[in-house]
Amino acid sequence: MNPRSFTAASRLLAAGVIAMTITAAEAASPRYHLVDLGAYTKAFRIDAQGHVAGFILDGTQAAFWSGGTWHRLDSQHENGSFAGAIDVRGGATYTVSSIGGGYVSSYLARRDGSTLPILPEGAQDVWVWDVARDGAVAGNTGGTISRCFVWRDSHARYLDSTGDQCYAPAINDAHQVAGGMNTTPGGDMQAFLWQDGRFTILGNLGGTYTAANDINQAGHVALVATTDTGASHAALYVDGQLIDLGAPNGAIDSAAMGLNDRDVVVGRWFDFAEHPFLAHGTQMLDLTPLIDDTQGLDVGGAVGINNAGVIIGNAVRNGVRHGYLLTPID
Repeated sequence: MNPRSFTAASRLLAAGVIAMTITAAEAASPRYHLVDLGAYTKAFRIDAQGHVAGFILDGTQAAFWSGGTWHRLDSQHENGSFAGAIDVRGGATYTVSSIGGGYVSSYLARRDGSTLPILPEGAQDVWVWDVARDGAVAGNTGGTISRCFVWRDSHARYLDSTGDQCYAPAINDAHQVAGGMNTTPGGDMQAFLWQDGRFTILGNLGGTYTAANDINQAGHVALVATTDTGASHAALYVDGQLIDLGAPNGAIDSAAMGLNDRDVVVGRWFDFAEHPFLAHGTQMLDLTPLIDDTQGLDVGGAVGINNAGVIIGNAVRNGVRHGYLLTPID
């Protein structure tokens, strides 16, 4: 069932309001202190306590960052591994994907140092992306036909999509899953919200492509959607409505990558480079001018935010990737 969506006129009005208010919003917004997470690192997820999941050594080792230090997560699978999510609230703490042996194999790593394989029936390539409080994991298989699943208690429940491609990057504690799938084989990706066996397609902004990237505890979804002009815009799905968050003046495209339980959205926007943004309501902020010291980094898009307002993303300096963390100063 397709949810209600804003009319084209409403979306254009909302985008216009965002463009007009971005400068005023920057003047009233908090400033941020940047923490460089180190060379050859990448940040994927942040939890409520400010721990960061990602990788070190330029993609060769899954790790999590805590207390100013990266901690190796999976010593058994060192070739091309990354930590897709982190949650220290439950016994099932981290999700890890490791590339090795020609196939992608996935593991659930616990606080005690043990790792549990995630092996959906019939799958060879397995990617896992997010974990709920009780250790339920969202992921998808790879290959010519990819299928989304929720893994819990050593069992995979496949989400029965109708197309041939599906990915599931986000799950909340109610086991609502946000992702993207094509509804017919070979068709364009459509953002979805799944719960208890039912898919809800999240609508569009006039274009044919949408893809979800994150979900909060209320079931609200951060996503990217194409418009009728072919541009990509950051968007937020809330209670049946798809809201166009627009893009800063001069931007070519934007994409919403993460959100917290206050519906504060972060992501990236593009002109001829990639930049981070924060959006709340009708205010979209370019984060770069709000950072006290970029430390010589070309600060790229933001990928996550927790309820304390701490933001993570990725940057480049002298051609080398660096994860970063932004903490509000005010």
